[in-house]
Amino acid sequence: VTPDKPDTLIGETALTIAAAHGSTATVSALLARGANPTAVNSKGLSPLMLAARDGHWGTAERLLQSSHLTDGEEGERILLEQRDLMGRTALMMAASEGHTDLIDLLLEKGSVLEEVDREGLTALCWACVRGRLAAVQCLLDRGADIGANDKTGRTPLDLAAFQGNPQLVQLLLEKGAAVEHVDLNGMRPLDRAIGCRNVSVVQCFLRRGAKLGPATWAMAQGKPDVLIIILNKLLEDGNVLFRKGRLKEASHRYGYALKKFPAAPEQFEEMQCQEQRNPIVNAQTFHQLKMNFLLNLSRCKRKMN
Repeated sequence: VTPDKPDTLIGETALTIAAAHGSTATVSALLARGANPTAVNSKGLSPLMLAARDGHWGTAERLLQSSHLTDGEEGERILLEQRDLMGRTALMMAASEGHTDLIDLLLEKGSVLEEVDREGLTALCWACVRGRLAAVQCLLDRGADIGANDKTGRTPLDLAAFQGNPQLVQLLLEKGAAVEHVDLNGMRPLDRAIGCRNVSVVQCFLRRGAKLGPATWAMAQGKPDVLIIILNKLLEDGNVLFRKGRLKEASHRYGYALKKFPAAPEQFEEMQCQEQRNPIVNAQTFHQLKMNFLLNLSRCKRKMN
């Protein structure tokens, strides 16, 4: 029997399957009999990666104590730096599954916080794309780079906007994430949230004063629920400017919004029916909102003579 060779049926070694199930006693027995802790399964996952992914703290600690390769810190470093076929480390897997205790253990043992996978994603990026709020907080407390860019220029905030957890987005914004960052495809976090129809995240960005650009309106096409939110925000902004006596700016805001109304809002009702969803926004909603803009613009014009 070759303990380090993956089984032809399930693709696991004895050690990887024991680690994945958190069987620390079995892991210890296999290590004592010479099993190699760096031997991977058919998917390129090491025992430590599987223990980290599935949240088995005790098993991960036991694997890091293995002296199969070399004694002490060198052996730990080899295990911590192992990567799967996507270039992910055990730390990235712990982060993606939200296991804060494993994150702490791996970092204390020497995992590098800013290591990236083949796509340029850090552990923080993985926690964001999976919506792991506690893991994100843990990594930020440890000094993770909130502005790290992957190979397409996406930041953790971009990935959180895509995932759609408003609490996570709010945390990143409070920690200083750049709301106006533009990735290599010309997309900003707001645009990505709109594209994924993450309404609560869109509202979060608008409250933060996120700017509206061409990509914003392009992504909002065919999404009446999102479009109404953006238009209402422009109306609120215009009204604030009007009350402050900044009539020219208010007038510009109203006029800008009026150019963004759909030519035929009735099409949205038909579209929503085709998607087998109850109409969130009907044509009358758009007509009423447009009337409010026209009335407010008229008030501005009168005051400005």
